[in-house]
Amino acid sequence: MTRRFGPVPSAPPRSGDIPGAESDVKELTQLVADREKRSKKQGYTVSGEKATDLSEAEAWLAFAKGKSDEALARMRAAADHQDKSGGESVGIPAREMLADMLLELKRPAEALAEYRTVLKNSPNRFDGLLGAARSAQAAGDPGSAQSFYAKLAGICPAGADRPELTETKSVVARQSN
Repeated sequence: MTRRFGPVPSAPPRSGDIPGAESDVKELTQLVADREKRSKKQGYTVSGEKATDLSEAEAWLAFAKGKSDEALARMRAAADHQDKSGGESVGIPAREMLADMLLELKRPAEALAEYRTVLKNSPNRFDGLLGAARSAQAAGDPGSAQSFYAKLAGICPAGADRPELTETKSVVARQSN
């Protein structure tokens, strides 16, 4: 497998490579089945629910195909599963991906609510704070946006050079003038 999904399962569908993403989802489905089979063989209990990583990949594929309602339903199910199971060791929480989808669909108030939930569990997540700030700004809540941008600026070391920090520092500077 070329691992197009790699650490960010949303990359192929978001890049427009739908055939590649479909292939990856098919391969991921087999990998999940193999993983569950091995787990059962080793005596572990396997959940009857769909694996979160597979649900996330399927959600992004549906999103890329323009099936936003299906994508949101799948991602919400993955996020709820992660919340219920106490969270998995994840690179990007499913709830943050749900918020990302909502923001891309120009539903910033809903996205902000999801980002706030993410930040309850992981208060200093860079992408969660940035998404919350952008969502608040788009939803017409400049006070919350400023608060999220300020917190984001505060958690980053002085020499940090992520491009998003230029936006963050600009907003924080404008608000302090």
